[in-house]
Amino acid sequence: MTRFWMGSYLRKIKILPIDLKVPVSFNLPPAYAFIQKFLSHFKLEQEELQILTNHRSLISVVQERDSVSPVRGLALGEPSTVWSSVNHPVLPNRLRDLSWMVAHEILPVRSVMHSRGMSRSSTCPRPGCDAPESVRHLLWECSAAVEQWALAGSLQFPCLPAGDVLTAQLVLYGVGQRPQSQKDFAAQWLTLAAIKDATWTSRNLLVRKHKQIPPVAVIRMAAATVTMARAAGGKPRTQPQRRIASVPIRMKEPEPHGKSSRQQRPGSPGEAGGKEP
Repeated sequence: MTRFWMGSYLRKIKILPIDLKVPVSFNLPPAYAFIQKFLSHFKLEQEELQILTNHRSLISVVQERDSVSPVRGLALGEPSTVWSSVNHPVLPNRLRDLSWMVAHEILPVRSVMHSRGMSRSSTCPRPGCDAPESVRHLLWECSAAVEQWALAGSLQFPCLPAGDVLTAQLVLYGVGQRPQSQKDFAAQWLTLAAIKDATWTSRNLLVRKHKQIPPVAVIRMAAATVTMARAAGGKPRTQPQRRIASVPIRMKEPEPHGKSSRQQRPGSPGEAGGKEP
C-alpha cells in the first residue's frame, strides 16, 4: 500500500528502487503529503537511506537542524544549555516537566493564568505580598522563596554554592557559574529542581487548601525528593503521595455536608437519660 500511494515520491528520494512491474501512484494523496512536507522542511530528501529509515538517526538530525527556542533574559548561546538541562537524565519525569514549564515561563501561576483570562487576580497568594505572581517571583523573588533559599544553603545541601553565587539564572535555568564536573552539576541541578518542586507544591497547598507550609518543611520535602530520585537511579517513576506538615490559615473549616443533620432522637442509645435496650 505504501509503495502504491507514495511510490513516485519514495523513488525520487531513493528509498524504493525503480521497479516498473509494481503499480505506482504519481499523484501524492493529501493524507500522505505531510511526510513530503516534513522531509522538505528539514531538508532531509537528500539524506542517506540509513538515516531516513532509522527513527533515532532521523530524530538526531532533526534536532540538530531545528532552531533552538529562545529563553527570555538569556544570551543567544545559552538556551541550548537550558534545554539540555531540562531533559537531564538525573531528573525524574515530574522535575523534567517542571523545568520545561519554568524555562517556557508557562507554569500556571496567577500572572500567567490572569493573562489568559483564567484567574481574577495576578497577585501573589502569600499573605502580605502584593506583587504579581510570575514564575520568577514564585521561585526567586518572593519573601517566602528568599527565606527558603537562605535555609537551603551549603550546610543543608553541600552541592549548592554558598553566598551570592546562587543566582536566579542558575536556580531557574541551570546556567551561570556551574560546577566543573558533570557529576557535580547533576547533583546540583537535581537539588535545585527538587527545591523548586517543593516550592510549587507548597504554593498549591496555600491556594487550594489555605494551608501554609513552613520553610523548614519545604526544605525537608525537597531533601526527600532528592533521596527518592537518587534511589531510582534516574529511571522514571511515580512518586508516592507526600505528607507535609502544614499550618492552616483559616480558623474554622466548614462542616461536611449532612453532618449537622445527623442528630440523635430523645431516648436513643448514648443519649443522656436514654434507656438501655
